[in-house]
Parts: sequence; C-alpha cells; structure tokens
Amino acid sequence: MYTPEEAIEELEFASKQLGFKVIMVGGLMRPAVPAVVEEQPEAAKLAEWFDASGSDSDHDYDPVCRSAAS
Repeated sequence: MYTPEEAIEELEFASKQLGFKVIMVGGLMRPAVPAVVEEQPEAAKLAEWFDASGSDSDHDYDPVCRSAAS
C-alpha cells in the first residue's frame, strides 16, 4: 500500500471484479520518497521509507479500513 487512495482502488478491484473476500495488510507501508521522485525520478524505485499506519503517519489510513470493512 503506497497511498490510501491506491489501496482503496485495489480493494474495490479485488472484491468487486475478482470476488475476493479476504485481505491481508502489513503493518508497515512503503511509500515513495517524494524528494527523490522529484529530484531523481530514475532513482525513485530504489528509494523507500517505511510508514506505520498509526496516528503519526503522513497519510490517513482510516478510509482504507472503512473501505475494507464495507
């Protein structure tokens, strides 16, 4: 899960089009490093950081949980 928006799209695809009923989500997310993406796009695939899905994250993962529960 790189962004909450991407995760929601994948959840909808997996459940509605593929018919999946169960998901597994890890505790650490691996989003791209924005500074590297902007300054060195060719190196962006090599740079990553780990983001916990807790309250101190830069992203709000609550919509993902709500989407998975529905």
